[in-house]
Amino acid sequence: MNKLVNEARRQRPRIVVGISGATGIIYGIRALQMLRELDIETHLVVSRAGEMTREYETALGRADLHALADVVHPLADVGASIASGSYRTLGMLIAPCSVRTLAEIASGVTTTLLTRAADVALKERRRLVLMVREAPLHAGHIRNMLTVTECGGIIHPPVPAFYTKPQGIEDIVELDCFGLEVRSLQRWGESSPGSPDNDEAEPAIAGTQNPMAGTDRSFAEAGLPAPSLLRRGGGCAKASVPQRRSHFGHDLPAAESDRGARALVEIDRDAWTFKKENR
Repeated sequence: MNKLVNEARRQRPRIVVGISGATGIIYGIRALQMLRELDIETHLVVSRAGEMTREYETALGRADLHALADVVHPLADVGASIASGSYRTLGMLIAPCSVRTLAEIASGVTTTLLTRAADVALKERRRLVLMVREAPLHAGHIRNMLTVTECGGIIHPPVPAFYTKPQGIEDIVELDCFGLEVRSLQRWGESSPGSPDNDEAEPAIAGTQNPMAGTDRSFAEAGLPAPSLLRRGGGCAKASVPQRRSHFGHDLPAAESDRGARALVEIDRDAWTFKKENR
């Protein structure tokens, strides 16, 4: 029986999750929860500063945090399985990643299992995703980010994409980089269940009425008035709504761009609710 259990464990995909001392331990917690839902075996290693952040930002005890992972490795255990490249994993996610942890990884001078495991991911050409949590950045931080990127790592600060209308922390935690199918994440060009497809809403012939025009399907959720859109020869005639330029170069109703600011408030409220409910 033990042989069968060990064989099943060897076939189960693994990801190493590191938590360092930057603010935002909620990202690491949600990553562990999401990976468990995906039936991914997680190996957790937490820095000393990460444990301090847990005490400051959550009501979770040390045992509560460790219970979210399949395997927990002591920070000083540089002889652990994840310290060897022969131990197969999909890679490593550090969420959040402090600038000190970033600096150790960039220099290659690793002093703990956390940074050693990250170095292993780089040398074995596996995915290493660092959710660097620091602002503002000085030149040294940026150079370290460049160095890690040149070595094959992925710098992925916890910055939400507002076009997905994120509702919580789980919409920001980056697992796509590992090729995992996270069904709860809405992707650009893909409609959420019950919503019309973007291509269907786009009129195929110039001069025809956009089926979304004059409706409140896309704006009612945000409590915004719906501008009327009419396609005319490749351009759009819009209702008299104040305009702003998006970073894609096209006009957006002011209310539409304000939706992102409200989404950020909702995310902050979600993190605070998590902290409050776990006290």
